[in-house]
This record gives sequence, C-alpha cells and structure tokens, in this order.
Amino acid sequence: MWAIGHVGAIFDDSLKSEALMQALLKAPSCIADVAIALLLYFEGRRWVGHFRAAAAAALFFLNPLSLYNSAYWGQVDSIHTALCLASLVMVTRDRNGAAGALAAVALLQKFQAIAIIPIILLEIFRRSRFKGVGLTLIGAIAAAAVIAAPFAVRGVLDDVLRRSYVNVVGQYTDLSRSAYNVWWLMGDPDVADTAIPTDLARFVG
Repeated sequence: MWAIGHVGAIFDDSLKSEALMQALLKAPSCIADVAIALLLYFEGRRWVGHFRAAAAAALFFLNPLSLYNSAYWGQVDSIHTALCLASLVMVTRDRNGAAGALAAVALLQKFQAIAIIPIILLEIFRRSRFKGVGLTLIGAIAAAAVIAAPFAVRGVLDDVLRRSYVNVVGQYTDLSRSAYNVWWLMGDPDVADTAIPTDLARFVG
C-alpha cells in the first residue's frame, strides 16, 4: 500500500483520482494472475508438454472467477497464490532456500497460505530430508526478517503479528460471506467464524 501510494502520487499528487487509485490497488493482483498463468505454462511444459501446459494456463487465466476476483473485485488472493506456486516450482527444482523464502513471503502476505506450507515441507523432506528442510527454514527466516524489520524498527511488529495471526480468529461474525464454498453447502454461513459446521464435522467423523 505504501508503494502504491507513492506511485499514485507521481500521477496525482493529491491522490484524489478514484479511477487511478482503483487501477493501482488492483494492479498487484492482476500482475499476480499473469505470473500464475506464466508459471503454469513454463513449469507445466516441463512435466506435461506444451499443449497441456498452455491449456492449464488458459484455464486459470481466462476463468471468469479469476478475472472477477482480481480485476473487478480487487481481492489479493492471487498474490499469495502466485507466491505459493512459485515456492512449489522451487521445490521441484531443488532450490529449497528460495522455496522457503517464497513460502514465508506468501504466509506474511496472507495467512491462508498456511494451507500449502505442509505440502511444501513434506515434499522437501521427501526429496532431500533434513538438510533440505533446514535450508528451507533458513530461507524462510531470512525473508521474514527482511519484511519484519521495518515494523520492528517502528516498534509495531508485536501488534501487527497479533492482529494478523492471533486475533484474526473470531474477528468476523460470519463463517462465510458471499462465497459459494463448502461452508455454504454443509453449514450455517451466518454463525461465527470459530464455529465448526456440524454437518461437515459429522461427515468427517
């Protein structure tokens, strides 16, 4: 947001242009969408060939949900998704330090990236055992330290971490809001986000 504000000020020093600010705020997510499509194509080409890789990239990039989420709604989900995908690419190339750094940045960008972290660590352990996991953790700690440094210098790191990763549970009064997902199908979307959908719990049980 800090960078976007400075870029916006180059074109509109008073930052009063709503159209400009909307475009700038959505730009990182749109760029991440392009990055995901490129990663799917170039990495997929190594595994499944040109045609299937191109199909995978097109299936994501031309998906109306992808376009709606980033270009129209302005959500930032594609940013941590691109980082997670890049981390997985680094895993397949045995660049464990880079994989850890990208995974850490993804996790710091949005907590939902936690879902992919076990997959990354398990695959690294399968491929290169404890040495690989160690390099991954070193990369993750280094990247996290760089990002956390400005907040630590200003004395707000503890508050940022608590607000982003601790107090976020129970923050919302709705389990799911306007999202057509499993919570809508198997639970009551209007209960608190700490509630477990009983139908889903019964099914898992």
